[in-house]
Amino acid sequence: MNKFIPCFNFTIMKIQILEPGNMVPVGSYLLRSIQNNSTPIVDLLVRESIQNSLDAHIDDKTTVRVDFVKGEYVPSVLNEIFDSITEKLNQNYFNSNSFLAVRDYGTVGLTGELHASRITNHNYGNLYKLVYDFGKPQENIGSGGSWGIGKTLFNRIGNGIVIF
Repeated sequence: MNKFIPCFNFTIMKIQILEPGNMVPVGSYLLRSIQNNSTPIVDLLVRESIQNSLDAHIDDKTTVRVDFVKGEYVPSVLNEIFDSITEKLNQNYFNSNSFLAVRDYGTVGLTGELHASRITNHNYGNLYKLVYDFGKPQENIGSGGSWGIGKTLFNRIGNGIVIF
């Protein structure tokens, strides 16, 4: 079993918490839109993970690989990397120590700028689309679904922390 942090390379993360408001999707609605009550959550996780990776394949690659990595971490070590919420995380997540990582290879990854002010020539990249264009239909030929909707299911399988 992996120990924290062999498969991750983190630095201090400045976070932005989106507040509920107009045009902000509600997670429970989105979850209902991608699943049914008869499909086990693990099946949804595997299907969504593999589909996301296949949608993001690199054109000149012939193979996409998806690994599911289970391991353990030290909550206080992980919590320290989150700017401004470390104390709250330490209060809420001091005993949790298991993680599931979904890693893919042969894919483009979360590319691009996070801040709109740094975007040039309408080159938003995948990261911006995941965070801010949540729900917008994908434009790549052969890709299905909408940006970010399927990823809401990752919250259901864990303790509430999802890191992209």
